[in-house]
Amino acid sequence: MSEAVKILQKKISKVNSKKQVKKKQKTAGPKIKLKAPRISLPKKPIKPSLGISNLSEYIAKLKENKAKEHPDLRYDNFDLVEKLKEGTFGWKYNLREVYVWPKVMTEPWLQIYPLVRHPKVKEVFIRGKNIGITTPEGRFKVIFPENNLIPEKIIMSLAIYSGAQLSISKPHAEADYNGWRILLSLPEVSIEPELVAVRLQRIPQLTEIVDRELAARLILLMLSKTGITITGPSGSGKTTLLNSMLFTLHRLFPYLRICIVEARAELQLPSSPLISRSRGENLTQLIRDAFYLMRPDILVLGELRGEEILSWIEVCRAGIPSITTYHSPSVKKAVESLAILIRSSIEKIEPSEIPRLFDVFIKTERKVSPKGFNYTVSEIYISDGNKFNKIYPPNILDKKFLKFIDSIIVDGDAEEVYSYILKNI
Repeated sequence: MSEAVKILQKKISKVNSKKQVKKKQKTAGPKIKLKAPRISLPKKPIKPSLGISNLSEYIAKLKENKAKEHPDLRYDNFDLVEKLKEGTFGWKYNLREVYVWPKVMTEPWLQIYPLVRHPKVKEVFIRGKNIGITTPEGRFKVIFPENNLIPEKIIMSLAIYSGAQLSISKPHAEADYNGWRILLSLPEVSIEPELVAVRLQRIPQLTEIVDRELAARLILLMLSKTGITITGPSGSGKTTLLNSMLFTLHRLFPYLRICIVEARAELQLPSSPLISRSRGENLTQLIRDAFYLMRPDILVLGELRGEEILSWIEVCRAGIPSITTYHSPSVKKAVESLAILIRSSIEKIEPSEIPRLFDVFIKTERKVSPKGFNYTVSEIYISDGNKFNKIYPPNILDKKFLKFIDSIIVDGDAEEVYSYILKNI
């Protein structure tokens, strides 16, 4: 009986094992036999697609093909190629164009960062997507072949970093940032976004602008009881000359009290508690405050523009040494336009009466040379009360020059002061 049971159990186990195998086959799905692919290796070496034998020739061929697609970008198409840390510049002097490939674009300048870092770039102009720069060789159009300029982003970035108050209610703003004086304009007033950036230049020594003798005479004129007007066209170096004269005056006479009035902070001033600056739009009030309250030895007006002219004449006639700048292409036209300005407030005045109101006119001039622009003094006139007498060029004799100078000046006798200036300038 026991043997029969054993045989039955074996049959049952065989049946169960067959069922389990069938279940596994159903769940696993049909078996797929994969054959390894056959790889046929070429008997001959692969030929380069460009018909070259080494990697250097291959790269050179790629560059040549790229240059054919953009013929203007070949280095041999430029008069000069400069590779700087901030980017590459390709200059075309005949076309007045410069191509720029930026390598570094940091805030707030972004794409124009290579321009402001280039040592020769003095001014940057943006209107919409058009860019121009000023260099000693002249003005150039700027082209970015590989970058899309976004002027709005540049302007807003500069406004944030410089602290310029730029908004819809105040669409014009100016500020100084990192050695540049910037003027920003929104499209609400200029139709397209605008940026004007001017590099703050090193103030040259007065003897770099004029010769030593003339420099001494200019300083002596500043010390005399005269009203000096530096005139010349835009960009002729009026502010540069004024700045240089102020630095020289402060070096020779550091104890003089100098008060400066400006609509915009254009002058670069030496650090001294005796030098004060007033800045604002109401120049008439600022001139009067400086005249009556600040006790100046010398009063400086950054630029004579219009309605403040009567206040300025009041200062000149009070015997305080005073100096300003005025936009005009010539001394003759300056006298005529000043007469018109005064006539707007006073009914009757003729150009012939100007010599009684303004004492000295200094005309500046910008000359083009192979090295760039040179700024110089081209003419000087001194009034005797009835007419203007030309004292330069050429330099008149010292004796004749000193006759025009008031004997009572800010710092002693005219002859003694003149000799001191000549020795130390």
